Amino acid sequence: MTKRIVERLKNVDGLSDILPLSNPWYSHLRNVFSQTAENYGFTQIETPVIEQAWLYDSTFGTRENAPLIFLHEENDLGRSLALRPDGTPGILRSHIQHNLNNDGIASRYYYIEQMFRNEKPGKHSLKQFYQFGLESIDEDDATEDTIVLLAAYQYLSKLGIANDQFNLSINSVGCHLCQPKYIKTLNKYLADKTKGNLCSQCQNDCTTDPLRIFNCPQRSCSDILKSAPIPLDSLCDKCKNHFTQILEYLEETGIRFNIQTNLVRNLSYYHRTVFEFSTQFPSGDNYAIIGGGRYNRLANRLVGKEIPAVGLAVGVERLIQLMKSLRIRMKNPQKPIVFMIQLGSAARKKTFRIMQQVTAAGLATSSALSKSSLKSQLRYAAKVDARLAIIIGQREILDGTIILKDMISGGQETIDDNQYLSVIMERISG
Repeated sequence: MTKRIVERLKNVDGLSDILPLSNPWYSHLRNVFSQTAENYGFTQIETPVIEQAWLYDSTFGTRENAPLIFLHEENDLGRSLALRPDGTPGILRSHIQHNLNNDGIASRYYYIEQMFRNEKPGKHSLKQFYQFGLESIDEDDATEDTIVLLAAYQYLSKLGIANDQFNLSINSVGCHLCQPKYIKTLNKYLADKTKGNLCSQCQNDCTTDPLRIFNCPQRSCSDILKSAPIPLDSLCDKCKNHFTQILEYLEETGIRFNIQTNLVRNLSYYHRTVFEFSTQFPSGDNYAIIGGGRYNRLANRLVGKEIPAVGLAVGVERLIQLMKSLRIRMKNPQKPIVFMIQLGSAARKKTFRIMQQVTAAGLATSSALSKSSLKSQLRYAAKVDARLAIIIGQREILDGTIILKDMISGGQETIDDNQYLSVIMERISG
């Protein structure tokens, strides 16, 4: 292909293909997440990829801050539509719309969805990406925060990430009663430190969402904030008790954690608990791989009243990068492959019958039936990591047999047509 054609066929910046070699990673992470979530009483929910854009104003603070990818179409009320940038608002909307209250106990959901954000692509950020998440709605007790944290910890452990390879940081940013008092104290501190020394983004955040300034990467801003007042010092009694209970529950389980007093989350709907599971990549950079917290006030922005809720989101692409950098081997969930080899047109016909019987028994098959060379087919069988190979030639057709080859030991044997399936099952289970 010419350079011009190659350039035309390139992905849009910030979008990537999930190629066959990478797809098993996503499948593995999905399967482990589903299993872990269900073990903790979460059930799967799916919401549309397109929502009304106003839903996300409450997520990111203002329409200007929201990294939305808008659609040209509008709904029948004339409201703008956007691709989903975050899973939580849509799930809360669905919970309220369909009145999914669970008789006074928490409604627990998990989701495995793709998100879309109109952000500048970077090494660890894409415009389209996978997000796995947990949401527990209708329960304000600290036990639900703890269950979400335990599920996240268990998920990382099941993936083979040792507990000394990640850190759990936790904080409380207060509620609608005590957080405004803290923000007033913070703004007074910043005024005394000359707010003008902050970067332009932080100066803007001081009026729209002051807590966001703690996430600023600018050295000058972080230096100013080193001695800033912390949210924990302004907590009301209810928030103090809520936070203390979570810490006591975590201590009981033996999970390592640290209280990070300046930890806040980038999304504006958090209330009380905030947390991050972070790790250091071989490059030396620290990144959050799971983040979340409590968001009782999000419903207030949607329907005018608070609804207790807590959740988390997993950055899937970043988690895959971490596992690869730590050389963690993926537990291959793929079934042992039986490779079908045929030698001649008559053998090819019989191969289809054998293939149907093998797959009906629940086994995975692979083949290169357009090839005629035994050598080339065996080479391909090795490439797909086949456990066994069935070889059918003219003699096997006449004798009513197949040749079963062990691709690991190299040994092979001739087996009658009416016995080969039980022999294959025995070889694989053994």
